[in-house]
Amino acid sequence: MQGSGGHTWGSERRARAPQVLMVATDVYRPAAIEQLVALGERVSVPVFEMGTGERPAAIAAAGLAKGRAEGFDAVIVDTAGRLQARMRAKAVHPSDLPCKPGGRGAAVS
Repeated sequence: MQGSGGHTWGSERRARAPQVLMVATDVYRPAAIEQLVALGERVSVPVFEMGTGERPAAIAAAGLAKGRAEGFDAVIVDTAGRLQARMRAKAVHPSDLPCKPGGRGAAVS
C-alpha cells in the first residue's frame, strides 16, 4: 500500500544500531565485574550486575529479564569461564530460565 510508511520504517530499523546489554555473572572474581563495567562504559554498552552475593544463574536470569523488559536486541552473559563454573551452569534446569532454550534471547555463553 502506497504511503503506509513501510519503506521508511524499514530504513530506520536497519540504520539503528542494535541495543546490547551485558550481564556480569562472574561472582568468583569481583575484579572481573569491575572490568566488564569499565569495558561497557568505554563502548557505551550498559552492564547489568548484582555484585557477588547472588548465584550466577540468578544474575543471568535477572539480566535476561531486564533485557527483554527494556527491549534490548541482544543480551551477552559474561560467565566465569572456568570448567567448574561451566559444570555448575550446565546443572541449571531449563525450566529455571526465564525463556525457553533456543528461543529469542536465550543465548548464554
